[in-house]
Amino acid sequence: VVRENTCNENLRAGIGCRNSSPLILDNVCFQNIRAGIGCREGATPVMRGNKCYQNRRAGIGIRMKGTAPVVENNECYENDMAGIGCRDGAEPVIRNNRCSKNKMAGIGCDGANPLIVGNDCRENELAGIGMRGEGNATIQGNKCIENKLAAIGVTDGSKATISGNHLVRTGGMPPIIAVKESTALIQNNKIEGGGVAAILVQGTATISNNQFVGLGEKQGNAIWVWEGSTATIDANTFIGYRAAVSSTRATLIVTGNTVQ
Repeated sequence: VVRENTCNENLRAGIGCRNSSPLILDNVCFQNIRAGIGCREGATPVMRGNKCYQNRRAGIGIRMKGTAPVVENNECYENDMAGIGCRDGAEPVIRNNRCSKNKMAGIGCDGANPLIVGNDCRENELAGIGMRGEGNATIQGNKCIENKLAAIGVTDGSKATISGNHLVRTGGMPPIIAVKESTALIQNNKIEGGGVAAILVQGTATISNNQFVGLGEKQGNAIWVWEGSTATIDANTFIGYRAAVSSTRATLIVTGNTVQ
């Protein structure tokens, strides 16, 4: 049990966890050279109630196959990389965390397979939740508010199920959800705003039962499907966009939507 410690200015992580299963509870880890808390080599800890900020890498960093921590109710902010980062085949459960004002994503996934549920990601310099490197994630019930790039980005051969999230950004050019060279199932989300589009598809996407709300008179496309891409767009509600769906040389099925 690692509880209520203060760990700062260490050469590596404030707390390191390898091939072990501790409880890591209510610690404060800040200004460490690497992560605030690092987890690897098949470790399966529970990390709960920690505060990780201003570390030079992630607030909480997770990597390697077989590494499967439960990461819940932590606060990760102002880190030089992601608030919570997972990569290299790790399979964490990341739930009910608050990740804000990090210099990369609020929650970042590079070739990992996380369950990302109920988190609050705000005002991060890149995506609220970002995927790359052929990861496979379930992203459910999160709030991604006013992140500088996409609220959720699925790129580089990744797969994601994106459901029940509340995604908002006012101003800026990036889309709210970006699917690039990847595959996504996007359903039952509330999506407000958007730059070039609320959802940009360069790959394959099924988009159903979402609520799209444009913010401002200059709001453009709700869904923009790029050339060579495939999208099924069903039973969505669109309010306040110039076009609900825009595409050229793409394969589309568009059924049962309401456009206002």
